[in-house]
Amino acid sequence: MTPNVDRQRKTLSRFSPLALAITSALVLGGAPAMAADADGEGASTGGIERITVTSQRREKPLQETPVAVSAFDDSAIEALGIEDLTDASAYAPNVVLKRTFGSSFNVAMNIRGNSTSEPSLAVDPKVGMYLDGVYLARSAGAVMDIVDLERMEIMRGPQGTLWGRNTTGGAVSMTSQKPLGEFAFKQQLTFGNFGRFKSITSVDTPMLGDLSAKFTYMKKQWDGWAENTYEFAQEKELGAEDIDAFRVALRYDATDNIVIDYAYDLSDGWGVASPMQAENVDPQVAAAPFGMFMRVSDLMVGNMNPYDFGNPFYQMAQTTAGGAGRPEKIALDSEGREDIKIQGHSLNIAWDLSPAVTLRSISSYRSYDSDRSGGTDTDGGAYFGMMGNPIPAFVSVGAKEQDQWSQEFQLVGAAMEGKLNYVAGLYYFSEEGSENNPWGITVPTGAVPASAQLGGMFGVPAGTPIPTLLLVDTWGNFYNIQSDAAAAYAQVNYQLTDQWGLTAGIRYSYDEKELTLTANDPLLQADMSSKEDWSEVTTTFIVDYMPTDDLNFYAKYAEGYAAGIFNPGTKDLGAFFSGMQTGDFSGVFAGTFSPADPERTDSYELGMKSMWADDRLQLNVAVFYNDNSNLQVTEFRDNVRLMLNSGSSTSRGVELEMVANPFANLFINGSYGYYKTENDSSEFDFEPNDSASLGVSYEWELGKLGYLNARVDYTYLSDQYFNFDLANPLMEEAYGLVNARVQLSEVKALNGNLKFAAWGRNLTDEEYRVYGAQFAVYQGYNWGDPRTYGIDVTYEF
Repeated sequence: MTPNVDRQRKTLSRFSPLALAITSALVLGGAPAMAADADGEGASTGGIERITVTSQRREKPLQETPVAVSAFDDSAIEALGIEDLTDASAYAPNVVLKRTFGSSFNVAMNIRGNSTSEPSLAVDPKVGMYLDGVYLARSAGAVMDIVDLERMEIMRGPQGTLWGRNTTGGAVSMTSQKPLGEFAFKQQLTFGNFGRFKSITSVDTPMLGDLSAKFTYMKKQWDGWAENTYEFAQEKELGAEDIDAFRVALRYDATDNIVIDYAYDLSDGWGVASPMQAENVDPQVAAAPFGMFMRVSDLMVGNMNPYDFGNPFYQMAQTTAGGAGRPEKIALDSEGREDIKIQGHSLNIAWDLSPAVTLRSISSYRSYDSDRSGGTDTDGGAYFGMMGNPIPAFVSVGAKEQDQWSQEFQLVGAAMEGKLNYVAGLYYFSEEGSENNPWGITVPTGAVPASAQLGGMFGVPAGTPIPTLLLVDTWGNFYNIQSDAAAAYAQVNYQLTDQWGLTAGIRYSYDEKELTLTANDPLLQADMSSKEDWSEVTTTFIVDYMPTDDLNFYAKYAEGYAAGIFNPGTKDLGAFFSGMQTGDFSGVFAGTFSPADPERTDSYELGMKSMWADDRLQLNVAVFYNDNSNLQVTEFRDNVRLMLNSGSSTSRGVELEMVANPFANLFINGSYGYYKTENDSSEFDFEPNDSASLGVSYEWELGKLGYLNARVDYTYLSDQYFNFDLANPLMEEAYGLVNARVQLSEVKALNGNLKFAAWGRNLTDEEYRVYGAQFAVYQGYNWGDPRTYGIDVTYEF
């Protein structure tokens, strides 16, 4: 899609949405329609705008594209208050993107039930992320602030032909704004509760010969919504962020057939994770009497003196667990900042070899650095023994760094007078990463040392046995990872008749990974390495039938492939305790070098895309069935993350997206998604079965004063489970969130336009959990943000 050089007004029809009930009512009721501009940029009188997407690596109208895709343009991103990837997912059916434990920047991504939430640099996501065609390999650090985006597309279902690596669930493609080639200035300021402040400044330069440029700078600060009440806390404001982001885009257009785009982006700052609350402590552990705490590091050097003794921390955790609600005040003794720096270079060259053929080159380098030396507290509290020593359930510190390089060549063309369209490409990717992440874990062993009794101290009856709890301070992740991948692909579309089209695609993928556990690990005397490679061929076949310009039916078969993976977090607790006796800890890492096999998805999809009532009603429907094999899932066992192949599953579901103009200046947007997954090992799903959104927007023309737009959005998620454990499930009940925005735009001032907006999110102050995990003898949850509100002021000319 080309840049909107004249900044003409757009409509929110660029994003989908609507709940099933509203869809049915509007379709059956035959509501009259008109055109309006739902982003407050000025009224219009046409129908719903037919937008363009690039989900098939070429520009094509959304309604003619036979894939399930939700698209958001820059005006929709602003109107919906989308600041990062996690905000966008609420408005796309069967899509859940959310922050995970211990970081403000890591994201768990799920589309149609295919997901992973593992933040390790060695574990690949199942949803591919792309920025201007560049694959972003890591879910760690993926919660990036959205700056200078022209469009975001969320593609549902396997994308293994055109979009490549690890896209069994789907892909998210972000397209940035290109230089306008003329002078333009825009300044946006945001102020809100919890100390929210954001400033975005962008400047487009006039043409300097054949070169144009765009510069953007963002400053973002937030105090977070929870307070750390621990007296000696490193950070008092939990969830706080302080980010500086900069981007420069250059376009060189010196000839009629070559355009060169270069971009550099940088995000630099820090964040404090939102608090995790410990809940559902094992009753037997919580009821344990006084315990004697021993440090493993002391035992390994022959120091048998107890580290401390007193009430097990589990008892303390249980006193605030269960039913306490969202903890706006909580004591955490080990929560610090995470310093993060993400930067990237990209060079895109488009060379028109002829009017019908274009050769593209996409080159990139990106780096990611994270430093959590301040610590991450994932036990939900500050727990101390009788002697005042901290006794962690699960805390960690650490640092990560990752560098990636990629090169892709694409040949995009048409033949046979436009009846045949094709895309062919070659792709290479290389990645290096490292992590040093020590853990501190207290493990109740149940063992009672000989003659270890408590003789009437602390009000405990004489003769009470003292169990041993081991503070394991020798575990963690200490590794380097090297990944290389290559692929060749081609996809062709042939228009059989004016109504019938046929698409076929094929991709060959090769992946090689090497994992090295380093001697930084206290249990290792020397590095240990393992290397493995995998390859796969995936295909796509689509038949589409378009009887009119307003109606498009399609049937699609697509295969998805996710490469095999090592997981350096895999450690054997039994082998560890044996090593305590023998001094040989090699068995602890045996599972680490048994990689999970590649995951595969075979997807079948039927869809309809339609426009009704003279472009006044847009309704898109997709029904799918996925057959998944060798599922790669993350499980917590004995306080250790395990990446395993859990067998196979099938998923089936339906998705509806809609936009309508019942009458002048009114837009109604909505989405509904349902899916059901049946696993051969469990009846539970990780994610919601139902998701929906509904948005209503109305605009008034106020003469010379400008345009007033009011918008209300409702999003819904049904009951969701965070694990597969039938005996002890983690779940969150269904909840809905209400957001609203009122905006006055096109107010003339200082040779430009002013825009004022007041907004609110989670207006009903709903308390809801967004993420949970099992930590052996207790469970932990992250909570969603409480009610937030603020104002935006924007000036541009």
